[in-house]
Amino acid sequence: MSDEWDFSLLPCLDNRFGDYSLPASDEMVGPQVRAMRWIRSDCREPGGFLDGGAMCRCGFGPYYLKKGPFADRKGYLDAVAKAAGGDREGFLPYEVSMRFGKWDDPGVQGYHGLKGSVSDAFLVMGEKKETMTGTEYVREEDGTGYIFATTVRCGGDCEADILYGDMEPEFLFVDGVQVMDLKEKLRLSRGDHQVVAAYRGVGRTYLLFAEGEIGEQEYPLSMRWYAQKNLLPMDGLIQGADGAYDWFSFEAPPALERMEMLVNGEAKVWIDGSPARQEEKGEAAGPGLQSRLAVYPTAFTKRMSTVTIRVKSWGICSGGACFEEPIRLYCGEGRLKYGDWGEIDGLAFYSGKAVYGQTVEIGEEEIGRRMVLEIDDISASARVSVNGHEAGVRVSAPWRFDLTPLLEKGRNELRVCVSNTLTNHYRSIPTRYRGDAPSGILGKARILICPPCTVRQSCPQGAHPSDTALPGKTTPEAS
Repeated sequence: MSDEWDFSLLPCLDNRFGDYSLPASDEMVGPQVRAMRWIRSDCREPGGFLDGGAMCRCGFGPYYLKKGPFADRKGYLDAVAKAAGGDREGFLPYEVSMRFGKWDDPGVQGYHGLKGSVSDAFLVMGEKKETMTGTEYVREEDGTGYIFATTVRCGGDCEADILYGDMEPEFLFVDGVQVMDLKEKLRLSRGDHQVVAAYRGVGRTYLLFAEGEIGEQEYPLSMRWYAQKNLLPMDGLIQGADGAYDWFSFEAPPALERMEMLVNGEAKVWIDGSPARQEEKGEAAGPGLQSRLAVYPTAFTKRMSTVTIRVKSWGICSGGACFEEPIRLYCGEGRLKYGDWGEIDGLAFYSGKAVYGQTVEIGEEEIGRRMVLEIDDISASARVSVNGHEAGVRVSAPWRFDLTPLLEKGRNELRVCVSNTLTNHYRSIPTRYRGDAPSGILGKARILICPPCTVRQSCPQGAHPSDTALPGKTTPEAS
């Protein structure tokens, strides 16, 4: 049989009660882009520079830069002094989400999850040790002492409150000047302000700046800071980047028909190198969010496609924080070769069903012989039908299905409905129960022919059908 199959997705995660994503929604959870390649560049058009991008997660951005730990007190103090003077050598992006906090460390968990709460403390220091229901932090082998740096942007002159957790910074500098009293308001002028905070111990805390009151959080499963309009924008990579764009790229599943995205900035989208058609879907609620876009390819293809997105965020955010939620994909029937669908960017987090199809031609000489579909490997379960009639369900190897009673002379429509596990969905949510398993039809398929027999006759126990394989014929391809 052909290595390529007709391929269509059949989402089945019912989110009416918020079992898979909060808030609850009436739709099935379909394919979503939750991580993609990202790079910052001054280029206005897509090009080869995108090949050098790093992976980022939707909603998670480099709000801070981080350096540490340090082997001794002297090294720590020297680094603090240099950082206060503007030196960022040795700092690495520190990515968090203003909704979910630190990736994979959202705070105290119950035995089976977060129990509806996310810790407001997103600055984490020390080596994480998991306990039965939470985490604790201990001194790292390389030492202790941590420095965080960011840029706070003010739209106008203001007086800002410093918001900090139980673990206070040992040193706090704003524009190179040490802040001696954290409870005093900061007088900030319009523009960018460099912030450096240094912590001596281990644990977790937060540090933010606000112009006005911070209200109670009403959005489910979120830090208190999410969607708070009085927070001043901050980003570790704003400094000197006003003329740059954030570029993103990912591989979409076969037969992409539409995308929907919530963009914190001005976006332009290309699909396979051609500008896509974009429609505004209305303003969305959220922290600085500009619009919800519906995006359509100008030329439909049954194959996979490469999506490139350019975002101008005006210095409000960068990286995955340009997208406050995953990008939703809507696909038709396409063509896909066997293999792990989780290796496709747009399906890496898809848990659900996919229907594989081929057309099989049966000649006069095959009628009356026993015919068995054999597939090398599948993950995780498969339901096979021929011409709309079920041939069987398998949840483990051997992946063989007797098609004899169902095949007819001429063209026969073979369908294999594969369901994977929640492994893919769990790749992007905070959980201790993350695994790694492939998805889909993973190997070659063939129809094996036994010697002539009646429909009701069975092969002897343990016998394998002969190695005679019936070639499958696929419907004409459409690109």
